[in-house]
Amino acid sequence: MDTANLLVRQFVESHPRDAAQALEQLDIGEAVGIVRKLPSRGVGLLLERLAPHIAAAILENLDPSQVRELLENMPPRMASKILQHLEQSSREEALSELPDRVARQLRDLMHYSPDTAGGMMEPRVAAIPMELTVKAATAYLRKAPR
Repeated sequence: MDTANLLVRQFVESHPRDAAQALEQLDIGEAVGIVRKLPSRGVGLLLERLAPHIAAAILENLDPSQVRELLENMPPRMASKILQHLEQSSREEALSELPDRVARQLRDLMHYSPDTAGGMMEPRVAAIPMELTVKAATAYLRKAPR
């Protein structure tokens, strides 16, 4: 890996919000070129922070297997926002690649307008036993999956 790619990767992983803002200033072709050189974790960090229409434009230029992996690991609320900006055929193709449970969840979220409570909700929640102390609850949440 050359030095420039290493620097970009480090920047994305250390400062994903700043990296997303910088990526939004580029044309889509340049942005896709950078994204293709990043590992999936870095791409996920960026997509979650990009404007949904820009994230959608980038997704349309990635391999279907990478799109599936990214959407599956992204918070459902953000994934549904991005999917709403894809063309209908691209959206259906992306959803068809996902596991049924994830695709169903995203389709349900896309029924709501993004500026309503339904469009803003996060369907994955964590439940904590009431009798836990704050310290124990914090430890419990840290061990929970993302």
